Amino acid sequence: MTQSAECAPPSPAEIRKVLGQILAGKEFRASHRCQALLRYVVEASLQGQAETLKERTIGIEAFGRPAAYEPSDDASVRVTASEVRRRLAAHYGAVGDACSIRIVLPVGSYMPQFVRLPVPAAAAVSAPTAAPGQPPEAPPAPDAGSAPAPESAPARRRGWIWALAAAAAALVLLAAVLLRNRPPAATTPIRAFWAPILSSPNPVLVGGAYVPVYGPKALTPKPVHHLRDLVLLPDQFVGGGDLIAAARVAGLLARFHHPFRLEMGTQINFGDLRAGPAVLVGYAYTQWREIASGFRYFIATARTPFGITDRGRPTAWYLPRLGADRHTNLDYAIVSRVWDPDTRAMLLEVAGITQYGTAGAAEFVTSAGQLAAALRDAPAGWRGENLQLVLRVRVIAGAPARVRVVAAYYWPRGH
Repeated sequence: MTQSAECAPPSPAEIRKVLGQILAGKEFRASHRCQALLRYVVEASLQGQAETLKERTIGIEAFGRPAAYEPSDDASVRVTASEVRRRLAAHYGAVGDACSIRIVLPVGSYMPQFVRLPVPAAAAVSAPTAAPGQPPEAPPAPDAGSAPAPESAPARRRGWIWALAAAAAALVLLAAVLLRNRPPAATTPIRAFWAPILSSPNPVLVGGAYVPVYGPKALTPKPVHHLRDLVLLPDQFVGGGDLIAAARVAGLLARFHHPFRLEMGTQINFGDLRAGPAVLVGYAYTQWREIASGFRYFIATARTPFGITDRGRPTAWYLPRLGADRHTNLDYAIVSRVWDPDTRAMLLEVAGITQYGTAGAAEFVTSAGQLAAALRDAPAGWRGENLQLVLRVRVIAGAPARVRVVAAYYWPRGH
């Protein structure tokens, strides 16, 4: 049984036509920002990228904000979205039933919904046509003895409104279910970045690193005066930033509907890395540092100040005032996506000089907006190549705040 044109979802061509009418209307003509937001979210949805419609992405892609844009510091996207909803309501109030396809931006979401209004029954019945040259035939008079009294106009209007509300609610529910269960489109930068990892059917290993910590030998609290009062606790603690980073990566893999397993520290061995793709988080202080030591960019911690080297040479990306508590307001991190010839599997390493850089790097590789901005000028063919990105991470109140790419290097697999 085929779906009637009256009930079928609007086609992309119909939606774009209605969008053009809305943007040309008096409610939107005077607001370039409202036009930009509505046009961007509609086109992204039509291209299968509705899942990427987040406040940060819209700010960068639609409003031209820099890659370091923070929605918490700039509410322009939220304010404009509210204004778009108000202007849409005014537009539909002005055109009335003349607009049978409507674009809706639900409160609390940037994913537009496209609704086709049902045609009132009275409008669907056409009057009988008269022969050429003859006056139109009058409709037959109802039988006063058997026909029910005609329904009043208010009653018909109430019935039409309830039917419209039910149809709109059903469409909204269906759209929400479909969007929630659909992974991001394969053409998006974030999907392209992760494609070499996701191309394997095997589960992705997400590995976090244990941080060596010294604790008092005595189980009961007592003052510590000498090093001999301390004992090394090598496999019991994971940095907070590393945990946040691992959670971000695991969340992204779940959104991609790709299997993964999460392991920590010494639970990971070389055989695990050969079993399939892996994401190593905060590896700089673990036994896996040897994997990255042959890459162009490397986090060097053998001597102070800690920093990033370029083919073994010091760079300007170091932390000259890093204290013993490892607190800092500036960090650097490296993202390496490499085909490893030893494991013969894809390896993604996400690590900062400190845990703050690791958390910032994980936010970067799981953010559609940040990846899109960083890879806009990448060379052709970068999707299948090895790559390293050096990130500068601004830290505010103990959390990564702004991430910026300061260096990038791409090279073919096998080299």
